[in-house]
Amino acid sequence: FSWNLTSLLLVFALTAPSAWADFHKWEIAEVFTNADGSVQFIEFFTPDPDQEFLASFETVSISTNGNSWVFPTDLASSLPANRRMLIATPAFAALPGAPTPDYTFPAANFFSTASGVLIEYLDEGGVIDEVTPGTMPTDGILSWNRNALVLNSPTNSAQGTGSVDASGGGGAVCGNSVVEAGEGCDDGNTDAGDCCSATCSFETVGSSCDDGNACTVVDTCDGAGACQAGSPLACDDANLCTSDSCDTVSGCMFVNNTDPCSDGDACSDGDTCSGGSCAGGTPLVCEDDGNPCTAELCDAVEGCTTSAVFCGEPVPAASGGVRILLGLFVLLIGSAALVARSRKVL
Repeated sequence: FSWNLTSLLLVFALTAPSAWADFHKWEIAEVFTNADGSVQFIEFFTPDPDQEFLASFETVSISTNGNSWVFPTDLASSLPANRRMLIATPAFAALPGAPTPDYTFPAANFFSTASGVLIEYLDEGGVIDEVTPGTMPTDGILSWNRNALVLNSPTNSAQGTGSVDASGGGGAVCGNSVVEAGEGCDDGNTDAGDCCSATCSFETVGSSCDDGNACTVVDTCDGAGACQAGSPLACDDANLCTSDSCDTVSGCMFVNNTDPCSDGDACSDGDTCSGGSCAGGTPLVCEDDGNPCTAELCDAVEGCTTSAVFCGEPVPAASGGVRILLGLFVLLIGSAALVARSRKVL
């Protein structure tokens, strides 16, 4: 019989996974082993949904140091986003606190306990994801993830989670706030950079740390588990209209003030800070010097200044000849007045 396009599309729709269903979005998230390799697990994480098709369409496997393991079945259908997947050795499931693995390796020592081991997640086309843990903890308590050494926290695809102790019993547990045999310190976590390392040993003198005070910088470890305060944080915004200080939690604080200031204009008086900047005050009044031939002005740079002004037409000085004529005129006037008086008397 013949196939038409509609029939082919119908068959594809019935047999193929949804357009986003896949297995390529898994990433290796956590790797754990104890000292002899009898208890091991590898945890994967995917941010995408429907990543359960690990056996239906291609050969999907994990490979490391000469060992290879193929996923035998798919995970449960319709797997939501942000899920994890757990594969572990047989001895893992027997430990208290262990969640049920999604898959089980056939035997112990699936991967090497040495640091730097290569672990690959593959399909038929090649490597999908791979990791090479630089430091592989083997104390049976800590595990490796992509960011740090942490307390192991295996989680399966059904979101069952827990933590196991594969140290063999009686061993020190780093991160439990108790300094036990073999530990130099235990500050209740497995974080580096706080002067007690991820393996509970003192970090070296001069190692960077944070003393918890936002008003210090370049804090360093003292080599005995304590973080020493560094230099004071300089809080200066070069603005006279803010009061600068430091808060131990928030760091530098710049609060607007109302202090006296100068707005740069010599013709304003009583300038004060407002809203973080200098506001001009009242106009400067230049005092009158009482001289009608001067004017008092204000210059924005120099302040009050005095300038000469025109104050009337000057009288020109008389010449020598004019002065003689004026003298004779006055003399004649005087003589005439004397004659007039003499006649009046006679």
